[in-house]
Amino acid sequence: MKEQHLSYAKACKEKYGDETKSKVYEKLPPVLLAAPGLKQPHLLQKPRRLRTCSDKNIPQKEKGKNKKKSHKSYSVRNPLVLRAMTELRKVVNAVIREYGLPANIHIELARDMKKCRKARERYKAQADANKAQRKRIEEQIEKIHGKAAANNEYNILKWRFAEECNWECPYTGKKIIPRNINGLKLFDIEHIIPFSRSLDDSFANKTLCDPEYNRNVKKNHLPCELPNYSEILDRVKNFTVSSTKKKNDADEQNEISDSKNKSNKSKSKKSFHPKLKLFQMETIPEDFTSRMLNDTRYVSKAAGDYLGLLYGGQSDVNGRQRIYVSTGGMTAYLCRQWKLYKTINEDEKNKKNRNDHRHHAIDAVAIALCSPTLVKEINSEAVKASERYEKGKGWSMPDGNILSPIKNLFEQVEKAVKNINVSRRINRKISGSLHEDTNYSAPKIARDKHGKPVEYRHTRKPLQNMSKDNDKKDNDKKGEKNDIENIVDPTIRRLVQEKLERLGGNPKKFTEKELPYIKTKSGRIIPIRKARIRKNLEIMTLAPNTEKERHVASETNHHIEIFEVLDMDGNVKKLDWKCVNLFESTQRARAKQSVIARSDHYGDGTPTRLKFSLAKGEYVQATPPNEPTVLLRVCKISEGDMSLCLHSDARQEALRKEKKSGQTQSDFKKYRIGIKKLKQFNLRKVTVDLLGNIHPAND
Repeated sequence: MKEQHLSYAKACKEKYGDETKSKVYEKLPPVLLAAPGLKQPHLLQKPRRLRTCSDKNIPQKEKGKNKKKSHKSYSVRNPLVLRAMTELRKVVNAVIREYGLPANIHIELARDMKKCRKARERYKAQADANKAQRKRIEEQIEKIHGKAAANNEYNILKWRFAEECNWECPYTGKKIIPRNINGLKLFDIEHIIPFSRSLDDSFANKTLCDPEYNRNVKKNHLPCELPNYSEILDRVKNFTVSSTKKKNDADEQNEISDSKNKSNKSKSKKSFHPKLKLFQMETIPEDFTSRMLNDTRYVSKAAGDYLGLLYGGQSDVNGRQRIYVSTGGMTAYLCRQWKLYKTINEDEKNKKNRNDHRHHAIDAVAIALCSPTLVKEINSEAVKASERYEKGKGWSMPDGNILSPIKNLFEQVEKAVKNINVSRRINRKISGSLHEDTNYSAPKIARDKHGKPVEYRHTRKPLQNMSKDNDKKDNDKKGEKNDIENIVDPTIRRLVQEKLERLGGNPKKFTEKELPYIKTKSGRIIPIRKARIRKNLEIMTLAPNTEKERHVASETNHHIEIFEVLDMDGNVKKLDWKCVNLFESTQRARAKQSVIARSDHYGDGTPTRLKFSLAKGEYVQATPPNEPTVLLRVCKISEGDMSLCLHSDARQEALRKEKKSGQTQSDFKKYRIGIKKLKQFNLRKVTVDLLGNIHPAND
């Protein structure tokens, strides 16, 4: 060994073998629960229950006093992490079955999945605050510079930085005037830690700077290397700190210590902006390339260890690295450089379109091609751009400067993206609220607008919550009246309508000081806060013929059953469907019946035959009139119709109703199908597997 000049670690491996290597699996086993501090991963057959294990690396229950102690800490308890590992296993095993074992695996996962509920709430609060801030800034810019300037991302970003640094340049102290925001020359957006030295292009590494100072003094220096460093720090300490900004671990520990020491009632220290740490940084770590490509956060590390089971570790027996766990710092940058985002944008903007699920596939291309060599090339290009800027030629590192390692990459990605079928996890569990909290009256008979007797229900509703317009959610679907018009008492209805007209037609303005009122003969004033309204709904009766009898409406629909109505000879007369709510599905399951009815859908003996059922999130292939066949996903079901959207549509249901300017027509591609249109659309129920293959599906 001495003669070969081997290190101690390599000599041990050569003499005794590499004991740190795990068993090599042909495919990923069911669940990985890695024990902290152990070299070998521990695989459990039953994830929900810790079984006795004879593995030498897993400590057994100790005898005597510690007999009752159990090692439950060896299980991964976070449900998000377990779900991520389970879905990862499904995808990887599907790829192995179809294409064989991959030569390398590059992964990029969310780094903050292992967060407590309070931390996730803070993230959501911060996201909501950022959205509200952006809307406010757009309105302010539009007032000063017009609508075109308000739609400019660069102007919005500059306004955010200006508010953050209190409308003064942190480097020179020059005042920033709002009317100068709409322009590129008056103030620069610059990187606190130079981009050529850090490749950090995030919001956290940017601020505003006077162009002359940026070009002649700041250049490629750290803030600590500047002559007026102390003045810069004093300005940064006064940066505006958002109240919803997420707290770091140190802040949380300080809060805990403060709560324990209740006797110490001294004033809390001033909280500084997180960017102060960047301004105080004196050196940049030399292991930059490895940091840009590797992430040691919990979820990414667990996924890397899990995938390492396919090779005996993240490096195989020959020492070749097979698993690469990367950060998201380079992904978006490479996609912009190679203009890959244009492949799914009809307006050909080179910007990530989060409304399309296929943007994940585009990111995967950049993740797979990202390598230390490529990061080094980007670093060299950034240095050249910095040198050109210092010479007064302007900062120029446009999209397309970094060449892709694959020839005709854009054309290949564009062709592949068009053939992607987005796969989603289908959930048909019978869970959730069985009915609304609102109680309704016993059935009442009234006349509709055509004079026909109709069964209605009464319920009390606050005036502020009443609808004025004919929206589908709150209004009478058959009578086509809103809540105000459906007030039962004619006198109350007239008083509410008169007051509403004086308030400008907005029911939200029915505050305590602006309520309609009834004046009695004795002169007493009775304010009207609630009113009985008439509703035409399908009502369920709970605990009938008892003291606890209640009339409630179903809150959630579970599925619809599309069936064929047959004649006496078994021939198909027509297609029809029945909407089954969650309450009825629960009743069927409790009675040990099939949740999906196979026949007798009318309940009167009419011969019917089930064609298929559809729940929210399931897929159908449809051929709309005068259009090609498309893959659609069920996004909403009701008794009267159902809504279908394209399989790649990533928007929430509420956002699909909003039509914003600047978006193309395909962004709003949505189909509403009623019972009469079933034959026109020629629906076929299908499933989409993990690799995007479409398979026919019937119940």
